[in-house]
Amino acid sequence: MKKLWKYIVGFFTFVVGLLVLSGRKNKKVKKLNKDIKNVNKSIKQRKKDINVIDKKIKGKKENLKKIKSKKYVKKKKGKKETEEFLKNFANKK
Repeated sequence: MKKLWKYIVGFFTFVVGLLVLSGRKNKKVKKLNKDIKNVNKSIKQRKKDINVIDKKIKGKKENLKKIKSKKYVKKKKGKKETEEFLKNFANKK
Protein backbone atom coordinates (compact mmCIF):
# COMPACT_ATOMS: atom_id res chain seq x y z
CA MET A 1 0.00 0.00 0.00
CA LYS A 2 2.88 2.38 0.77
CA LYS A 3 4.28 1.92 -2.74
CA LEU A 4 0.92 2.66 -4.28
CA TRP A 5 0.54 5.73 -2.09
CA LYS A 6 3.99 6.99 -3.18
CA TYR A 7 2.98 6.65 -6.84
CA ILE A 8 -0.27 8.52 -6.28
CA VAL A 9 1.48 11.38 -4.45
CA GLY A 10 4.20 11.45 -7.09
CA PHE A 11 1.65 11.64 -9.89
CA PHE A 12 -0.25 14.51 -8.25
CA THR A 13 3.03 16.33 -7.55
CA PHE A 14 3.98 15.93 -11.19
CA VAL A 15 0.60 17.23 -12.38
CA VAL A 16 0.73 20.22 -10.03
CA GLY A 17 4.29 20.96 -11.15
CA LEU A 18 3.19 20.95 -14.78
CA LEU A 19 0.31 23.30 -14.01
CA VAL A 20 2.61 25.71 -12.16
CA LEU A 21 5.15 25.71 -14.99
CA SER A 22 2.47 26.16 -17.62
CA GLY A 23 1.03 29.06 -15.63
CA ARG A 24 4.41 30.78 -15.66
CA LYS A 25 4.78 30.15 -19.37
CA ASN A 26 1.29 31.50 -19.98
CA LYS A 27 2.26 34.72 -18.21
CA LYS A 28 5.30 35.07 -20.44
CA VAL A 29 3.25 34.28 -23.54
CA LYS A 30 0.58 36.80 -22.54
CA LYS A 31 3.24 39.44 -21.95
CA LEU A 32 4.80 38.76 -25.35
CA ASN A 33 1.40 38.89 -27.06
CA LYS A 34 0.66 42.20 -25.34
CA ASP A 35 4.00 43.59 -26.50
CA ILE A 36 3.30 42.40 -30.05
CA LYS A 37 -0.10 44.13 -30.02
CA ASN A 38 1.49 47.37 -28.80
CA VAL A 39 4.08 47.22 -31.57
CA ASN A 40 1.38 46.55 -34.16
CA LYS A 41 -0.63 49.53 -32.90
CA SER A 42 2.39 51.81 -33.15
CA ILE A 43 3.13 50.52 -36.67
CA LYS A 44 -0.45 51.23 -37.76
CA GLN A 45 -0.27 54.72 -36.25
CA ARG A 46 2.98 55.45 -38.08
CA LYS A 47 1.47 54.22 -41.35
CA LYS A 48 -1.49 56.57 -40.85
CA ASP A 49 0.89 59.45 -40.16
CA ILE A 50 2.89 58.63 -43.30
CA ASN A 51 -0.31 58.51 -45.37
CA VAL A 52 -1.39 61.91 -44.06
CA ILE A 53 2.00 63.38 -44.87
CA ASP A 54 1.94 61.82 -48.36
CA LYS A 55 -1.50 63.32 -49.00
CA LYS A 56 -0.28 66.75 -47.90
CA ILE A 57 2.77 66.49 -50.14
CA LYS A 58 0.65 65.34 -53.06
CA GLY A 59 -1.72 68.29 -52.60
CA LYS A 60 1.18 70.73 -52.41
CA LYS A 61 2.73 69.27 -55.55
CA GLU A 62 -0.57 69.68 -57.39
CA ASN A 63 -0.87 73.27 -56.19
CA LEU A 64 2.69 73.94 -57.30
CA LYS A 65 1.91 72.56 -60.77
CA LYS A 66 -1.15 74.81 -60.97
CA ILE A 67 0.89 77.83 -59.96
CA LYS A 68 3.61 77.04 -62.49
CA SER A 69 1.07 76.57 -65.28
CA LYS A 70 -0.68 79.90 -64.67
CA LYS A 71 0.43 83.01 -66.48
CA TYR A 72 0.41 86.08 -64.38
CA VAL A 73 -0.56 89.38 -65.90
CA LYS A 74 0.54 92.58 -64.22
CA LYS A 75 -2.21 95.02 -63.56
CA LYS A 76 -1.78 98.23 -65.40
CA LYS A 77 -1.71 101.16 -63.07
CA GLY A 78 -2.82 104.58 -64.00
CA LYS A 79 -0.79 107.74 -63.73
CA LYS A 80 -2.50 108.78 -60.47
CA GLU A 81 -1.84 105.47 -58.74
CA THR A 82 1.82 105.59 -59.73
CA GLU A 83 2.22 109.12 -58.40
CA GLU A 84 0.55 108.18 -55.10
CA PHE A 85 2.82 105.18 -54.73
CA LEU A 86 5.91 107.26 -55.35
CA LYS A 87 4.78 109.92 -52.85
CA ASN A 88 4.13 107.28 -50.18
CA PHE A 89 7.42 105.55 -50.93
CA ALA A 90 9.33 108.82 -50.71
CA ASN A 91 7.62 109.73 -47.41
CA LYS A 92 8.56 106.42 -45.82
CA LYS A 93 12.27 107.04 -46.32
